[in-house]
Amino acid sequence: MNHRLKHLVNQTKPRFVAVFSMRKNMSGVLGFALSAALMLAALSISTLVSAQELVCDIGPQGSTAAPSSSPKKFQSSRQASAHNKRSGSLKRSRIATQARQLLYPATIAKLQGRVFLMARSGVVMSEPVALYEGSELRSGDVLQTHAQSFVSFRLGDGSVTMLPSNSRVELAQASGTVARYILQSGEVQNRVTKKPRARANTFEIQTPGSMIGVRGTDFSVRLSPAQAFAEVNEGTVWVRSRHLCAAPLVLNAGFGAVLTDRPVAVSMLAAPQLINPDHAQPNADLSFKAQAVDGAVRYRAQVVGI
Repeated sequence: MNHRLKHLVNQTKPRFVAVFSMRKNMSGVLGFALSAALMLAALSISTLVSAQELVCDIGPQGSTAAPSSSPKKFQSSRQASAHNKRSGSLKRSRIATQARQLLYPATIAKLQGRVFLMARSGVVMSEPVALYEGSELRSGDVLQTHAQSFVSFRLGDGSVTMLPSNSRVELAQASGTVARYILQSGEVQNRVTKKPRARANTFEIQTPGSMIGVRGTDFSVRLSPAQAFAEVNEGTVWVRSRHLCAAPLVLNAGFGAVLTDRPVAVSMLAAPQLINPDHAQPNADLSFKAQAVDGAVRYRAQVVGI
């Protein structure tokens, strides 16, 4: 085996192991080249399918992870393909611009109490601005709900988000048609429009320590001073640490997780059964009785449809 071929095999060994026999004639060399091309093509397809769930954008020390350097002998081929990459980048830029126009502006559908705009398109407001039903939201906006307040809004693709009391979130965009919310405090509940042909995340939630990605589902993320939680009511959610480069945890409907560097899926308890839920409520404050659930530490109720 010549030095160049041995170097190539050593470089690719962490990804796959190729077993082959070398022949001196041209057909043997061509056969190896075709086999290697097919294996690399298969690797590229696999990477394309799961890239958005597995890519690590944060290094172990919290810095952006940089790609490893390639051997100098491949420098000429990289330069030869630079023009194609630039043209492809321009096309992706145009697609991303169209996607931003589709996702934003978002429109506030329901609002109660005190809800304020803290930043507009990434620029911090000199004073918070009160929001109302019908107000439009843009990428880069920061929303804050106060006590006994909530807001729900709809993105251009039909996805609906609800912020309960004492919550703060920044609206952003990851890439393409992928919306990304940066949860700063409180909770965010989402019903994401399903996109059957999507091959990667179509919606993401970012917390200080985790990234949550979905392809259409009903889920919520809560952030407390001590830790963060994710709960899935419908569909599937991918959870990964932003501090540790590792394969994501898959959460299916009915499961949740504490968002640590190594989260573990936990089955959620069943909702408590209400006792006589249809009885008249003459007072302004609603009250219900429910049967206790074994193992429950606390309960959370949400009234909708009023």
